[in-house]
Amino acid sequence: AVAGEFAFTVDSWQKVIRKHRIEPSFEVVETYPAPGPNPSCLYWDGRNLWSCDSGSARIYLHGDSPFVIADAYSAPAGAPVAVTKENDWLWSADCETGKIYKHELDQKLTLAQTFNIIAAKDRMPLGGLALKDGFFWIVKDGSNVLLKIPKNHLRAD
Repeated sequence: AVAGEFAFTVDSWQKVIRKHRIEPSFEVVETYPAPGPNPSCLYWDGRNLWSCDSGSARIYLHGDSPFVIADAYSAPAGAPVAVTKENDWLWSADCETGKIYKHELDQKLTLAQTFNIIAAKDRMPLGGLALKDGFFWIVKDGSNVLLKIPKNHLRAD
């Protein structure tokens, strides 16, 4: 997750979040414990850091510091691996269900809709998700392919 002159990375083996200064050498400037037992992704929304944890099935909104958890939400399925934001919606993806979830940005992160990925017929689990200019960019674990799928090609459950 890139935040200005800094980038955040997550290490699921060591269960930490690292803050790096991008220039000149991507040095680690701070390390924080991850909020859950199996951190699986990070996303910077322009103001706050978000993370997912596939061990606790939680989506976390971090506060002023990555060490501070402002809120924790139950994920709609057991293994969230990606989170991204667009306007007034938060989107998450789950590696076990292979689905993408659209959430309201309210106090409960209410589930608004569930989608299947039409173009992804293989059984490889979702590994990552980004949303830019109306397109989802999707990575599948075990694949060297990056899928670019128009948002309107998702099939609602």
